[in-house]
Amino acid sequence: MKIVCAALLAALVFLFFSPVLSFDFVNWDDDVYVYDNPSIRGFEPANLRRWFTRPQVRLYVPATMMSYAADYALHGNRAGGFHATNLALHLANSLLAFWILFSVSGNAWASFLGALLFALHPAQIEPVAWISERKSLLSAFFSLGAFVLFMRPPGRAGLERALSPALLAVLCLLA
Repeated sequence: MKIVCAALLAALVFLFFSPVLSFDFVNWDDDVYVYDNPSIRGFEPANLRRWFTRPQVRLYVPATMMSYAADYALHGNRAGGFHATNLALHLANSLLAFWILFSVSGNAWASFLGALLFALHPAQIEPVAWISERKSLLSAFFSLGAFVLFMRPPGRAGLERALSPALLAVLCLLA
């Protein structure tokens, strides 16, 4: 039942958000973050140094900048590729929310409904549809991932159990 609920959740999230795949860049700040940003054109040492030492449009978001560079390497300056990454991140976040809810409740349908509410809530539209808001999706991904790792059953090595969520929490700050 858990697999059916997770698959149904993934299908509904994709169906609801798939129109973003045909969206273009927006003229608000996609230009300075993405399509007019020379620092995402590659993973050269100068770009890495810039991402980790200087704010981008007054925000310190090196993980976001690296994800834009990866998208640029895969898709060039085509907005659909950047939107596909945002959709994939939101889909992963929705499945992580389902996993967390199921781990706590043990009820697949209740977890499905809770994760569906998370996934389709109107507050999620902007981060998925607006490329420059990827920082929110990455932050949620690392936060939810840290929570999943922290919830693992006891018995794991103490240092590994402590460091896995801590590492993801640090990545969340870099998103």
